[in-house]
Amino acid sequence: MARYARFICLEYGPEADPSNACRWLAIPRDIALLNEYWRGSGGPALGDEEWGQIARDGYQYAAILDGGRIVAIAAVWKRSAGEWELAAVSTREGFRRRGLATAVCSFVTAYILAEGRHATCTTRLDNAPMIATALKLGYCRIEDAHTCECAARASGRADDDA
Repeated sequence: MARYARFICLEYGPEADPSNACRWLAIPRDIALLNEYWRGSGGPALGDEEWGQIARDGYQYAAILDGGRIVAIAAVWKRSAGEWELAAVSTREGFRRRGLATAVCSFVTAYILAEGRHATCTTRLDNAPMIATALKLGYCRIEDAHTCECAARASGRADDDA
């Protein structure tokens, strides 16, 4: 059984820097881009109705494109009124270890925080790259939220009841 770590971000960490290379993807305009990426990642192509349902379920995708193809992607999942989740983070093979996932995650996190929500992130405990990215952007483990070294707590600007 997989084990997961959950993180929360109340404000930017020291390495957060949303990239100008990121842009929001739109349904239905960018379905072909999304399907090309998912097929290349081993997933199935989805139809217009399926992508429409994903959007209605509260997911919005952002990506970095290179040569007309998605090379890094992340989503915001508007899961509740107060918490929006950084989700579906992925980088195309051949483009990894270039900071692209960090850039797109920073872009999505900036949006979540600018909208006045808490940014959360859930990942498998064995996903070291995602854990490192979350920590770099100022996220801290939920179970450590009252004692962690995250940027908001260390600066004394976080609400103790968060």
